[in-house]
Amino acid sequence: MSEHDHGDAIGAAGAPYLRRLRELSTEDEQRILNWVLEQGIDQGWFVRPNPADILPISFAEQEQLIEAASQRPDVDPSVDDPYPTFDYPMHPVEGTGPGFIVSTQKCDAVQSIRKEPFIELVRVSISTNKAQISSAYKNSPRMAFVAEATDGAWLADLRVRGLLPKDLIRSMSGRHVVNPLDRHRLALKLGDRYSRNPLPTDLVANLQRPLIKLLEHMDNRPLARPFADWRCIRRGDKVELIAITGPSRGQTEAEDAFAELIRRMPSVLRDLIDEDASRVVLVEELPYHLVMDSASIDLDEITFGKRGKNDPEQAEPLR
Repeated sequence: MSEHDHGDAIGAAGAPYLRRLRELSTEDEQRILNWVLEQGIDQGWFVRPNPADILPISFAEQEQLIEAASQRPDVDPSVDDPYPTFDYPMHPVEGTGPGFIVSTQKCDAVQSIRKEPFIELVRVSISTNKAQISSAYKNSPRMAFVAEATDGAWLADLRVRGLLPKDLIRSMSGRHVVNPLDRHRLALKLGDRYSRNPLPTDLVANLQRPLIKLLEHMDNRPLARPFADWRCIRRGDKVELIAITGPSRGQTEAEDAFAELIRRMPSVLRDLIDEDASRVVLVEELPYHLVMDSASIDLDEITFGKRGKNDPEQAEPLR
């Protein structure tokens, strides 16, 4: 690859990476990939990079860097994976300053620079807002719980992302700070952020907002606790409402709560619901086609009394 091929299209922010790509030997790249594997760099790995290392580049520059990287040889790591079952050692977050977590999966992080030249990051900071913490842990498609913090929690804002040149990851001190259960939930949220079916605009007004108002009412909060997710499928001029339980929630308890919530719905909402088709689904029996065919109802505003993630009465979230 020549400077004339790519240099003119890449601005000052991306140019240093382009120069390093030209100078990076196959042996040095393999050392980077070995380090990524040995460190267990995966979704949830916490790091505080130098702000200057985050690439503030346009889409066109990203494409040019990807094209430049594609001219490199394919490289594989040469060491065994020390974490084949993802049992990474966990550490608390040091300090209180904001940072980033890796959102790139390990299988992509250890790919050659030719195929994956960047590590994707998501911004993380401490929140002391109890409602925001509860929502991030349970319902929010925008915020994700990362770890406990003094008087609050570390939350990832899935809307704030950055690109790190892969060759720089070896120079940074990072650690896994997300426990295995929460890391699984984080992975689901990262995927659901872009894969969930969007709720049609008319149902945002006619279904989602009235449902939020119903569920956040103090008298109805106990009835909402068996459920971790709410989805819907349009059936003509009606909507099939699906309430999905959290793990190990009893079917009878959930169905009784669901029936009572239907009964308490305002007429404008109840008239929209197809009561014969609407139902409870146990998360252990959740069919794949239902997830693919339904639209997720964004309950970002629901806090269930702001009890936080340790509320034993609250269903475990799906996302």
